[in-house]
Amino acid sequence: MLAWSERVLPNLRAVWDKVEFSVYDAHFYESQDIIEDMDFIPLLRNQTRILWPIEKETLKRHGLARGMKIADICCGCGDVPLLICREFEPGFMLGVDHSEAAVEYARNLQTEFSVRNAEFQRGDATALLLGDDTFDFVTCRLSLQIFSQPEQILKELVRIAKPGGRVYVTGEDYDLIVGNPEDDLISKTYDRASVYGDQMGMDLRNGKKLYGVLSQARLEDIRAEHIVVDTGNTDRAAFAQVIESWRYFSVFTIGNQLHLNQADQDSLLAGYDAHLRTIRNPHGYTTWVMVAASGRKPLRQQA
Repeated sequence: MLAWSERVLPNLRAVWDKVEFSVYDAHFYESQDIIEDMDFIPLLRNQTRILWPIEKETLKRHGLARGMKIADICCGCGDVPLLICREFEPGFMLGVDHSEAAVEYARNLQTEFSVRNAEFQRGDATALLLGDDTFDFVTCRLSLQIFSQPEQILKELVRIAKPGGRVYVTGEDYDLIVGNPEDDLISKTYDRASVYGDQMGMDLRNGKKLYGVLSQARLEDIRAEHIVVDTGNTDRAAFAQVIESWRYFSVFTIGNQLHLNQADQDSLLAGYDAHLRTIRNPHGYTTWVMVAASGRKPLRQQA
C-alpha cells in the first residue's frame, strides 16, 4: 500500500490501467476541512507566539531534555517542533501531521529556522507508519481535542514511545477561561463556543480529562498541570491577536459550517468583542488555560 501521495498516485492510472486510486481519509475527522485549510495556519502561529514562552518551561518539568529522539504527532505548521529544536537541541525531531498544507508549511519554515535535525511527514495519527518503541519523548499538543476518538491516537503515541519514555499531551479547557470586567458575557460566549465545537466533533473542554486518559492507558508517573496564559504574563497586543483569530474562526468558519443564524453569530461576536475589550483594558484581566499531562511508558509490558 502506498500512502500520502495524493498529488502523484492519480497519474499512475494514465500509464497502468490496473491501478485504482481513492483517498480513504478525505473525511478522516469531522472538522478536517477547516482545520487542514491553509487559512488555519495564522491562527496556529499566533497561538505559539504567546504560548511557547510559558510551555517550554512546562516541557522541562515533564522531562524533555537535550539529545532526545522526539516525535511531535499532529505537529500542525511545525513552529513548535522547530522551537523545541532550538531550545532543547534534540538528537532528532520528527513532526507528523495529517494536513498536507501544514506539512509543506513546516518544511519551508524549517529552512527559515536553519534546523537540520528535523523531518516533517504527512501521516495518519491513528495508524502511524513508525516503529514500536522508537522515541524518548512523544508529544501531541492541542490535538486530541479535535478528534472524536482520541483514544485511537493515544494508543499510537504510547506504541511509538520507548519503554521508559514519556508521552506528553495538552488540551484546552474553555471552562477555565475567565475575564473581568464583563466576566459573565465572556463565560457564556466560551460555553456556547464549546457547544458549537461539540457539534463539529471537537472537545474544547478536554483538558481536565487528560490525566484520566493517560491513567487509563496504563502509563506511569503521570504528571498534570495548568498552563495559564493571562494578561499578567503575556503581551496584551499579542494576546488580542489570538482572540481575533478565534473570533473569525469561531463565528465565521465554524459558524458557516453549522449554518448559524445571524442572531447566533452576532451573539458570539459580542462575546469575543467583550473579551478583546478586557485584554486591551489596562485594568482588565483574562486567561487562556490549558492542561498539560504526561506519563511514562512502563519498562515492561503490562498484562
